[in-house]
Amino acid sequence: MRALFLLLVLANIAFYAWTRHLAGPDPATDPSPLRRQIDPDRLRILPPGEVPQRAKPAAAAAGAAACLEWGSFTLADAPRAQAALARLALGGR
Repeated sequence: MRALFLLLVLANIAFYAWTRHLAGPDPATDPSPLRRQIDPDRLRILPPGEVPQRAKPAAAAAGAAACLEWGSFTLADAPRAQAALARLALGGR
């Protein structure tokens, strides 16, 4: 019984070491999202119903402001997100 217990403990330690340190990163997840942030201090979360007083020049020229709600997405969803941002004509990063 003691040998079975020690075998299970060693199997758990080996599995933990493999998942945390030896296995490669999951290809569907972004490995470094925090490193690629651009001006994160300028981001402001608005409560529902609050509309900014000034509109962007591109949105004013288009005649309508655009509002997008983002959730979690994987690297496979990144091209779709980039296409949505390109339609807004926000300019370079």
